[in-house]
Amino acid sequence: MIFKRGLGWNLKRAIWVAGLLCFVYASSDEWHQTFVPPRDGCFRDVMIDMIGVTLASLWFWKRNSKTPHTEASSTTSAKI
Repeated sequence: MIFKRGLGWNLKRAIWVAGLLCFVYASSDEWHQTFVPPRDGCFRDVMIDMIGVTLASLWFWKRNSKTPHTEASSTTSAKI
């Protein structure tokens, strides 16, 4: 949302950049876990995170890409 409103980016660009940042964060988190003795980093966990990012992005895209109804089209259909 910050990318879209704050930086004035279009919706498609904002979603791609947010998804890329999520991928980088998830990857760095898994890499960090390789240094913690009882834990291990796993690419599968990154993919699970990216499934969540993809679903959230699709929901956000659908919610924000709807075209608003204009008054002109609603008044025209009311006159008919």
